[in-house]
Amino acid sequence: MYLGWYDPDRKKSPERKLSEAIERYRRKWGRDPRVALVNVIDATHYPGLDVRVVSHVAPNTFFVGEDLDSGGSFLAA
Repeated sequence: MYLGWYDPDRKKSPERKLSEAIERYRRKWGRDPRVALVNVIDATHYPGLDVRVVSHVAPNTFFVGEDLDSGGSFLAA
């Protein structure tokens, strides 16, 4: 399950945008995301988070959440 976060504000850094997406995820689901999917333009590092650059995510868009394994349950940390 992922939360999609779009923020076109050019004054904010990708790190800040990702941080805001993570905070929203925490408020919504009460836990930390494990993965972030980002565009190469927004590639950044975030401690404790697996940040993955993928071509199908548009710039200024961040998907934070958890991967599902083939059995349909959440992967263990």
